Amino acid sequence: MRDFVAHFENLAENREWTELVDLIDGDYQDERGNDKLKAAGILRAFYLRNKSVHLLTRIESIDVSSPSYPIVTVYLAMARRPFTEETAANLPRTNMHKLTLELAEDGDSFTILSSRWEQASAGNLIF
Repeated sequence: MRDFVAHFENLAENREWTELVDLIDGDYQDERGNDKLKAAGILRAFYLRNKSVHLLTRIESIDVSSPSYPIVTVYLAMARRPFTEETAANLPRTNMHKLTLELAEDGDSFTILSSRWEQASAGNLIF
């Protein structure tokens, strides 16, 4: 799961939109009623508005009670500039979220079956 999160983070920061969409399961559904097509459109609009994306992540938990459908909860800070020691100290100025991903086993990897985004605070990202 940690490798999946690191891969997701790398794709996001490198603006690899197509590869990110490939990680969304064909049966994707979120609490807002978005399916894979709508989620891909939201992601595309995000990249059109933001020319640079930098992430700081911390995995809160990994639930593998159902190994084929693990649930990963990640705290995520997003910024337009790379995180440095100075900017990390000013996390309240960044866009922070708690992201819960339900994954589906897909061969030797996983796809995102659903996601839930919530606001988070700087305290959640302290390592």
